[in-house]
Amino acid sequence: MWLSRIYEDGDNPLQMIREIVSRHGLTQDDLLFQMKLKPWDDGLTLPKFKEVIRRLDQSISDSQICALFKTIKDANNLV
Repeated sequence: MWLSRIYEDGDNPLQMIREIVSRHGLTQDDLLFQMKLKPWDDGLTLPKFKEVIRRLDQSISDSQICALFKTIKDANNLV
């Protein structure tokens, strides 16, 4: 689902994830493994989302994570 929303644009918060995935050559399974998630896990709240994103890259700021969360959250405020 993320692939359809990730495009080359410095203003797109999802670009951060794309760069991490590209830099490390991660597959979908690798990405979930690094985040310590399973495909069947429940949606992520903002605090949990911050935790799993930090597992990918410690240098991402809280404001960047919040912008990313806001971009991809659903109507229930879950990712």
